Amino acid sequence: MQQASVPNPLDSMLERIDACMHTQPEEALRLCDKVFEQARSLKQPVAYVTAAERYGRLMDHLGRGSEARNVLFAAQQVAQSALLFSNEAKLLEEIARSYYTAGQYRLAIQYWARCVEVSDQAGRDARTWILAKVGLSQVYFGLGDFKSGLELLREAESRLHEVDDPHLDAKIKINLGVDLTEAGQPKEAYAAFLQARDLCARHEFFDYSAESNFRLGQLALLDGALDAAMSYFETSLVDARRVNYRWCEAHVLAAQSEILARKNNHAQA
Repeated sequence: MQQASVPNPLDSMLERIDACMHTQPEEALRLCDKVFEQARSLKQPVAYVTAAERYGRLMDHLGRGSEARNVLFAAQQVAQSALLFSNEAKLLEEIARSYYTAGQYRLAIQYWARCVEVSDQAGRDARTWILAKVGLSQVYFGLGDFKSGLELLREAESRLHEVDDPHLDAKIKINLGVDLTEAGQPKEAYAAFLQARDLCARHEFFDYSAESNFRLGQLALLDGALDAAMSYFETSLVDARRVNYRWCEAHVLAAQSEILARKNNHAQA
């Protein structure tokens, strides 16, 4: 039987996590730790697994997804024991992503496929199902099968109308842009990245704003437009550092050094 509510003060703490996770990720992580401690004390499994979902997402965005895996596995066991199938599906999605970012594609596929199964058992929760499809598309992308990757992303996009989640919408648009770039469709990719950037600007999603500008800079760099690329990268770097998005920051710095090298500014590069 699904447990539907979380008691005060844990519900207010979870609300605080949601409010600051895109702008103050380190504070959100601190709050997650507090919820873990209090949820164990109060024997509130819903609060525990909900905080674990946020924790996994935050750690992934900070480039530390593998470090979150033990917390996610522990929360998955709690979700199974409490018959919280929808929560379990979300945790499986994040576990899969932690394996994907570590380059362990076989395990990533295994957990994303399991995520889809549990999501269907939990009433086919649209958001989690979409995330799993996006994850599987990234595996195919990593294996060089861009056609299958695009098909999976289109499947995910087809259910966006079922959720009110602009952050997820931006995620899909960025992934579409990446896949379209690799599939040799730069104009379509550029349009997808622009849509993602505009969506992120409206909602202050600094993590995906940073990535959107980074991807636009990559396209400009491919086109030989060095000054335009540097402008995109500079904007991306500001947003990446605002939320400690290390993956994006590292890639932006590498791209900027390439531009500086091309301009014979080797010392700064």
